Amino acid sequence: MLLLLALAVALTAAAQRVIENPDIDYVPTWITLTEITLGNDRTVVKAELRNNPNPWVKVSSDTDLIDPATGNKYHILGAEGIELDKKTYMPASGKMLCTLLFETVPASVERLNMVKEGNRSDNNIYGIHLAKSAPKVPAVGEDGIDPWTMTAEYYMSLPPSGAEVNIDYRRHRGMEFCKSATAHVKVHLDNYSPELGVTTVRLMSYDHVYHDETSVLADIGSDNTYEADIPIEHPQFILSSFPAKVWFLMPGDTLEVFHTINSDNTAFRSRGESGMINALNYPLHDRLNYTRGFERYKQMTDSIAAGRAATEALIGQLADRYNRVWDGTFAEQCLRDTPLSSFGKELVMVNVACELLEFMEDIYAEYNRQGEIKNKAEDGSTYYTTDPDFEMLDHKRMFNAIHDYCLFVYDNPLTLMSSRTLGIFNRSEFDPVFSKYSLFEYEYIARRLYGQQTEARTLLESKQRIDEQNMRDYGIGDCFMAEMARARSHITLILSPLYYSMDNLGDEAVNTILSTGYDFLTTIRNPYIMRKMVEEQMRVKDLIAERQAARQGESTATEKSEKKSPPTPAEEILQRIIEPYAGNLLYLDFWGMNCGPCRRSMIAQREIVEQLSGEPVRFLYICEEKTSPRKLAEQWMKEQSIKGEHIYLTVDEWNRLAQMFEISGIPHAVLVDRDGKVITNGFHLSSADDLRKHLK
Repeated sequence: MLLLLALAVALTAAAQRVIENPDIDYVPTWITLTEITLGNDRTVVKAELRNNPNPWVKVSSDTDLIDPATGNKYHILGAEGIELDKKTYMPASGKMLCTLLFETVPASVERLNMVKEGNRSDNNIYGIHLAKSAPKVPAVGEDGIDPWTMTAEYYMSLPPSGAEVNIDYRRHRGMEFCKSATAHVKVHLDNYSPELGVTTVRLMSYDHVYHDETSVLADIGSDNTYEADIPIEHPQFILSSFPAKVWFLMPGDTLEVFHTINSDNTAFRSRGESGMINALNYPLHDRLNYTRGFERYKQMTDSIAAGRAATEALIGQLADRYNRVWDGTFAEQCLRDTPLSSFGKELVMVNVACELLEFMEDIYAEYNRQGEIKNKAEDGSTYYTTDPDFEMLDHKRMFNAIHDYCLFVYDNPLTLMSSRTLGIFNRSEFDPVFSKYSLFEYEYIARRLYGQQTEARTLLESKQRIDEQNMRDYGIGDCFMAEMARARSHITLILSPLYYSMDNLGDEAVNTILSTGYDFLTTIRNPYIMRKMVEEQMRVKDLIAERQAARQGESTATEKSEKKSPPTPAEEILQRIIEPYAGNLLYLDFWGMNCGPCRRSMIAQREIVEQLSGEPVRFLYICEEKTSPRKLAEQWMKEQSIKGEHIYLTVDEWNRLAQMFEISGIPHAVLVDRDGKVITNGFHLSSADDLRKHLK
């Protein structure tokens, strides 16, 4: 009897195979698999669902286990512990156990994916290994340290540097840190699978004077790494498209990043101080009890909903934290025991201060937006007026709260290195302090165009009057941020549009506006901004000269060889997109569902599309399907009557075209002629005639 029982147990064990804690290439944040049992009548998957407390998780009845080697599907049959297709709300622990039952998976299958049709790829599971892999051997470096352990905890375990913090922001006015060199980045990925649909990555640096991105494209190799050389003019944070992170880089340094997808597990190793700064930057922020992400957004919306007093109280709390960054409190309590150099400590302080200022500006703007009244003009356009009964927050009050230390950011060139540089500069251009500078230049140009005699010193005197007013109202006169705001405004609102509008203005007006650029330089003191302005002024001048010469039949372009090289992957993607519309003038609009200006532009262009409906012109609206899901995009375009061709790209296809067309932001338009050649990259469309003239 005992022999028969033992035989039965042995046969049962042979009939099913249990894999505990299976090795998985990629797991999303909402689920993890703890055990898989391959049986004769079904496959049992034990899982742990995960989310924040209270939010829900849902397992669909459309879920399949798929053998990627054959494409065979094994459908879900049911579940225990949860109901399929029903929202399961998470308990306080944020975790819930369940069992998923699937059709029988043959014993010969070595690897599975768990996929719901129509899901975003990063919500599926890829590479469930049904046999245990060999244990990973730590990639110990020459120093004997596993680089995956070089996190904030590792760096904080090092002896303190004892370096003092020099917070005299004025010593950086010479911009001695601007030393152009190439930095090297290598990124190691864990919890990654190419089945996510991402095999290329864009690494982007930013020129904050030109308001422009420079990007390089890197391919993720079979070893789950990618690397690239990035030329940068000064230490700065660069943006990676995958993972969507910012990393600090110093010119000439080599930075290695060790990142686990869908987690905060990131380690850094570098030859210089880049790695240590990356590892310690945000953990040191947290010592100041600083909130970010969703918590920050909720803190803002809750205070605004509670009313003016609560909103002012929150701004006051942030102002107090900002002051503590510079009054010695932060340096003493948060930085003294770190191994950072004086430069590293000062950079962390600037980062913290910029984040706090950015948050304060956002609260100020969001609260006052309640006092805006949306109106509709007779032509259907929208404009806003101010509710006279609404009491706006006083911007001066915010600056008064940080009066003693406001110049530690606003007159500090190290803001160029902050992880929040883009946000700080963008907001400064539109706040009441710095937005005045663009207006006085417009007035100056108008006087020149209409023949009123004026001299360069008038521009300088106008600038000085604004400096004096800002000093009285906000305690900020001429400073680094003011010069940046003026330079950015001059380039983006005057120089760049000038090239595209020169045909409508005429040569005399174009030359007059160009000459104001040299007058404008008299208002700039910072050597870095001055150099960038001169370079851009000369670049636009040369472009305009070439266009004027070409228009007069005196092309200055040199003859180029007609020999064609093999098409690049990006060119092949573009050809595949435009080929079905051969013989038409093509307007390619790169957009995204999460881009408000993109959607407003598409709505504004509806009349132009209608006017050209009978002519050989096609409008191609191109988006990346991961961030702009097809179903949602099609629904919105149907509701808004957006006519045209709808093109959806993978992440890799989008990255390659973004690299080819140097797309630094969307919307971005490209014009392709009827022969399939790109006419204009960065096309500005304002009327149907802008396109009709290319049909002649």
